[in-house]
Amino acid sequence: MAQAHQRDLHQLSTAIQAVQRALFSLNNSASKVQLPDIASKVEEFREAFSNLSWVARDIAGDIRTAAVDFRHVIMGTLQDTQTKNGAKVEMLDSWCKSIETRKRGAQELPQQFERFSMGLADLLRDVRMLQGSDNIAHSNDSKPSSSAQIPRQPIWKRLLSALFGKKPTETRQQAQAPTASGAVIRPSAKTSLVLSNPRKDLSQQSRDLHAGRKLLENEIETTRKKMTNIVTKAHTFGKIYNEVDQHIQTLKKLLSAKTYNAKKESEYNTALASFRPKLEQYAKILEEYQKTVP
Repeated sequence: MAQAHQRDLHQLSTAIQAVQRALFSLNNSASKVQLPDIASKVEEFREAFSNLSWVARDIAGDIRTAAVDFRHVIMGTLQDTQTKNGAKVEMLDSWCKSIETRKRGAQELPQQFERFSMGLADLLRDVRMLQGSDNIAHSNDSKPSSSAQIPRQPIWKRLLSALFGKKPTETRQQAQAPTASGAVIRPSAKTSLVLSNPRKDLSQQSRDLHAGRKLLENEIETTRKKMTNIVTKAHTFGKIYNEVDQHIQTLKKLLSAKTYNAKKESEYNTALASFRPKLEQYAKILEEYQKTVP
C-alpha cells in the first residue's frame, strides 16, 4: 500500500509542476495577443494555484510530523506493559483528536483543486465571450469599459478566503484548515480588448482577436485536463490518514476487550508491531513529496 501511495504522490507532484508550466505559458500567450485584462486574471490564477500547491505541501508535512510523533512518543507508552490499557486508550483518543482538523483538511484537498478547475472553466467562458466588434469599439477609448475591470480583490485571495477562512492579509502559512465552503471563481462577464495598434484595419483586428481567443481557449482547456490527475491523486493524503485511523481503531478494540487474556495481548502486540514500519514508510514518502513538489 505504501508503494502505491508513493507512486500517487510522485504523480501528484509531477502534475502540479505541469499545471504551473501551463499557467505560465497561458499568461505569456495572453500578453502576446494583447489581452491585458485576461493576462491579469491568469496571473491571479497562477498565484492561487501556487498557494494551493503550498497547502498540499503543508498537509504532507502535517501527516509526516504526526507519524513521527506517534512513532517516537506514543509508541513507547503503548509498548509499556506497566501502563494500564485504559490509559493507552485515552492516549490514542487524545492523539486522534489532536489531528482531527488536519485530517479533515487533507480529506477536503481534492475538493479545493476541483474548485480551482471550475474557476478555469469560468475563465474559459470569459475568453469565449470576447466579441471582435465590441472590443474593437474600444480602440479609441482611453479606458476599457467597466465590465473589463479586474475585481478589486485578486482571485487568489478570494479563493483562499473561501476555502480556508483566510483573510487577504494573511500569509499562506497562516491559513487555517480548509472548510467545506464553496469557492467559485467568477471572472467578469465580458472582457474588452484594448488594442495596442489602432492603425490596423478593423478586419485585421478582428482576425487577430479570433486567433488570440482560440489560442487561449486551447491552452485553458489543456490546463483543465491536467487538473484532472491532480484532483484524483490529491486523495492520497486522506487515504493515509484513514489507514492510520484504521490501525488505531484496531489497537483500541484489542485494548478495550472485556477479557484481555494472553491471546488478546498477543494480537495487540502483533498489531502494534505491524503499525510501526507503516508509520516509517508514511514519513519517508511524505518527506520525498515535500522535497519534489514546487
